[in-house]
Amino acid sequence: MPRTIVRLLAFVLVFTSARAALAQRELLSPMGARHTLSIDQVAGFRVNASGFSYAGPIGFATNSYNETGFNGGGDTTVKTTSFWFAPSADFFIIDNLSLGGVVELTTQSQSVTRPTNQNVTQTFDLPSTTGFAFIPRVGYLFALSDRWGIWPRGGLGYASRQSLNPDNNPADTTKSTTYGFLVDIDVGFLYRPVEPVFFHLGPELTTTLGASHSLSRNGTTLTANASIFQLAVLGGVGVFFGL
Repeated sequence: MPRTIVRLLAFVLVFTSARAALAQRELLSPMGARHTLSIDQVAGFRVNASGFSYAGPIGFATNSYNETGFNGGGDTTVKTTSFWFAPSADFFIIDNLSLGGVVELTTQSQSVTRPTNQNVTQTFDLPSTTGFAFIPRVGYLFALSDRWGIWPRGGLGYASRQSLNPDNNPADTTKSTTYGFLVDIDVGFLYRPVEPVFFHLGPELTTTLGASHSLSRNGTTLTANASIFQLAVLGGVGVFFGL
């Protein structure tokens, strides 16, 4: 009988301790646990000096701008079509330490419709532009609790961006290309309302290392050194997958 009572008391003690430990945890899994895959930008936004923009893994946009010329010069319409694919993911190889990166592919096409005389309009297809970026990164997630955390990440990669400088004659449009290595650092403040989903918000700093800038027009290309420094606020929704 005494032995049975001791076993019963031991069982009650273990059961009570387990329930107390579970009660202390707000969620079942800790944030940044080993073998967790993070897709951090299922949907989000970026705010910088250029304005507010959508930041997500895939996107498509069309835009049409129309202006009336001075002194009855007729209307000019510029149509733009953009597409981008930018998956971003990180994997926690051990608790809190993550390895990941982002790959970004963008393309944009434009056309200009403008009058050539009083009764005739003509449409010009401008040169298409493309963009590419590949940035491997490493991060460390400081879990303040099961729901709150701070996740600084830093990456070094390569990027190329193109843009157009339209001329009065659309056929003479200048294509501008900036390319080179860049450093990207972001510090995300995380909140996890439920087990797999988290919200993040924080600053992002991007700068170049030995970048170049080229201008191409009518088969002629000029090249010079360039530098980029950008400070932005990045926010969005992400998911954790335990593997």
